[in-house]
Amino acid sequence: MSIIKLDEVRKEDLQATGGKGANLGELIHQGFPVPPGFVVTVDAYAEFVDIDSLPTSDEIGDDKDSFCASIRYRIISTAIPKALEDQLRSHHEALQQARDEEVVYAVRSSATAEDLGDASFAGQHDTYYYVDLKNLSMMVKKCWASLWSDAAFSYRQSHGIEHRDVKMAVIVQEMIRSETSGVTFTADPVSGSKSVIITESSWGMGAAIVDGRVSPDQYIVDKTTGALTS
Repeated sequence: MSIIKLDEVRKEDLQATGGKGANLGELIHQGFPVPPGFVVTVDAYAEFVDIDSLPTSDEIGDDKDSFCASIRYRIISTAIPKALEDQLRSHHEALQQARDEEVVYAVRSSATAEDLGDASFAGQHDTYYYVDLKNLSMMVKKCWASLWSDAAFSYRQSHGIEHRDVKMAVIVQEMIRSETSGVTFTADPVSGSKSVIITESSWGMGAAIVDGRVSPDQYIVDKTTGALTS
């Protein structure tokens, strides 16, 4: 299956929808408000890049930059199959029916090796905002290609992860025009303490916080007492 509706995804679907996709689907099932959308599964990526033809880490050798550049070029310059284009349009039209304004999307990478205990991959893969239907296919391909950025390749290499074992799904979610946004950690990302919940927020989109482009407000809540400690 090339595309799955986000509200049909569960945490057990990580190998089809990537870590981010599986977690978003689980949040929906737990009753949290999540923007609607769908996931272009890893099967679509694997078929598109002909993953079995890719060399192993040992076969790539030392010229990793040229290799990664060639894979990115191949992905971006190759047309997405018509069957997948038709599915993208069909899922867009289903979302558009419930909206008066044109639906635009956040197109988000969701690799199968994200949010691991010893390798988060935070910031290693690309996301694109305010994407319309006309540009949707290209942004899906750019998310696929970001799996082969020099930084992502080096990150996998430093953690001993076989490159061919990591596959990329792409989340397509209705874009939320946010006035404020933020990021919440259920454990202290610096100390590792699990006794607090930390929320960092700012005006505008949360990407500015993740990318380090703003200095956010920070709120620390004690899990036991519920008290705001900072």
